[in-house]
Amino acid sequence: MSSPVKLYQQELHKNIGYFATWLPGAALELGDVGVFQAGQFHKVASLAELGIPAAAGVAGTPQTLDYSSTESTKIDTGAGAAVPAAVKAEVSVKFDRQGSFVFQALGVRSVQLADKVATSARIVDAFARGAWQKDWLVVDSLYVADSATIIVAEDESAEIVLKASSTLPLAALSLSLADPSLGLTVSAMRGKLVYVIAASGLRPLYSCLRLRKLPFIDPKVVPVRGAADPNAPETDRFAHASIDELLES
Repeated sequence: MSSPVKLYQQELHKNIGYFATWLPGAALELGDVGVFQAGQFHKVASLAELGIPAAAGVAGTPQTLDYSSTESTKIDTGAGAAVPAAVKAEVSVKFDRQGSFVFQALGVRSVQLADKVATSARIVDAFARGAWQKDWLVVDSLYVADSATIIVAEDESAEIVLKASSTLPLAALSLSLADPSLGLTVSAMRGKLVYVIAASGLRPLYSCLRLRKLPFIDPKVVPVRGAADPNAPETDRFAHASIDELLES
């Protein structure tokens, strides 16, 4: 049976196509080099530490991301209920399955390595010199969020109640749980949960490149006709890591 973390990562990857950073608040930077270990990216170095020049490209347009696990998550903001002015608004999030989650992020920008052709060539050269291991991964793309709320259930039944600093019903505000202006704090919790509430500067999503497992990346092997062209662009020598690699690590 898949663990709650794997279920979360599988469903989010299916919806967005990127890996979910675990733990949600883990530090991750563009150009980090490492391996998958127990469902996490484990950093061993960075391109800069390995003497490989790399720069970030222009960040994408900010956007809002809002995904919840299907048929197993219920968010109750008390819509339609009369809330006295002196009572702070509350929102209840209930989960009916392990791995169920809420993922809400504001001001999300995609940032990628610039000039991947040149960077890839330098990595291939580092491999030829024995300074790069074949199983290493490099973080080539990140989603950076101004603010994000991520809640993942580790039990089959769990609940978290968040209290807002506003005295208006949360449903009337029509704002995201990731909005820091709500001043959300945890007022009650049942079951095991992993969560970050309206946290700033998170890197909740990422992708990795790895050297293709083909003979031509070994400097001691001469490609035969019909194999990959050794004169092909350096980016052809790389492939994006798959979700199965992460889950099976």
